[in-house]
Amino acid sequence: MLNPLPFIIGTPNLELRIRVVTGSSRSEIVGARADGTLKMRVVATQESGKVNDELCAYLAKLYGVRKSAVTIHSGRSTALKVVRIAACPLEPAPPRSKPGVGLDNASLAPIQ
Repeated sequence: MLNPLPFIIGTPNLELRIRVVTGSSRSEIVGARADGTLKMRVVATQESGKVNDELCAYLAKLYGVRKSAVTIHSGRSTALKVVRIAACPLEPAPPRSKPGVGLDNASLAPIQ
């Protein structure tokens, strides 16, 4: 799964501000607000922490980390949450199998 978010794990913790909309037909990140807060829809409804569990499970799968590495730092009972993802080493992406697909060496040259 490709990481659609413009963040890099490699610091002690990655923090994301997320505004959660509940009761969607599927869990997905739908965009970002002007202040950098991500907007996300989740399937779960507001009952006994199911939204937080769904949010953590989705982000863990998205970033390829264990579910325990994703925690709600603040906003457990509100729509605006700060989520922390513990740092983990990322595996390099596998090389492209078809020639002409992806980046070539020329595109990786430093800009003069």
